[in-house]
Amino acid sequence: MARARSTRLSLPPTVPLPLGNGQHCECLVRLSAKARYARLYLSTQGQFTLVLPQARACPPVQLAALLAQFAPWAERAWQRCQRHLAALPPLALPQHIYLPLTGERLSLHRAGQAQANAHSAFIEKRAVAPHRQGEREKQEQPQGRVTIQRVAGLAVQKQQKPQHKLATQEGKDKQGLAAQAARVLVHEEDSQLVLAGATTDIGLCCLALQQWLVAKAKRVLPPLVHAMAADMGKAVATVRVRHQRTRWGSCSAGGHISLNCCALLLPVADARYLILHELCHLEHMNHSPAYRAYVAGYETAWRQRERALSEAWLALPPWVQWR
Repeated sequence: MARARSTRLSLPPTVPLPLGNGQHCECLVRLSAKARYARLYLSTQGQFTLVLPQARACPPVQLAALLAQFAPWAERAWQRCQRHLAALPPLALPQHIYLPLTGERLSLHRAGQAQANAHSAFIEKRAVAPHRQGEREKQEQPQGRVTIQRVAGLAVQKQQKPQHKLATQEGKDKQGLAAQAARVLVHEEDSQLVLAGATTDIGLCCLALQQWLVAKAKRVLPPLVHAMAADMGKAVATVRVRHQRTRWGSCSAGGHISLNCCALLLPVADARYLILHELCHLEHMNHSPAYRAYVAGYETAWRQRERALSEAWLALPPWVQWR
């Protein structure tokens, strides 16, 4: 145990990844207790992440040799990602957001800082990830309201202090932080989403909308999962909702189901199949022929549904994919 902790502390947060032609890209390094092998991921926004198994993490001096094994795939994936990003329209906020599962069509409106101050509420502190140095995001998720705040110019060490120390420092530097802070609040009411605050910061608005989507999905998806499980005669321990980058959902042997908040944006048939797919893992914790036959007993067109879920990643709106 002590050895694993020492390896965790010695790993750098990022390493250079060679992409050919003398180009290098910053690659995040992350340890995972669940990973069995080293894997390299590329997000839809072009961010590489190297995931290492915590039990068998290699020393930092071996990271370059390990990344070299991924170099051919990384270069091909990087080129595909760059072509995809070049074809995307400029980042912009949508005029409407349609949620097929609830049948809601919400119109988006932007207000000013005065409205944000009027709806101000408690903001939870979060530590920033290593690759987001110089920024700190704060958010709250009461029903129908989300606030996200960015404070520039703070060192990572200061942001990762214990909460009571952060509060003390915040009291000392209150005026300085207020001058640098940019905040966006999302308020849902009467089929409208109102963005208030620093709405000229499109990226910050996208982050606020993503957090709103997570909060919305946490209210919509769990009841649907439990209802579908009851119809199948199964019991689900917990339902977690997150904004995942690489998967639509997962199911553990203990009956814990995790779903991507973007399921709210899927067509109803695809969203329900996603839940069915995970519920069937309560019977078979694999993708064996027996599992496929079990799924086919509930959905004969499962191949088409699987294909639709795979293609849905590219159909997600830019404001959801922005990181």
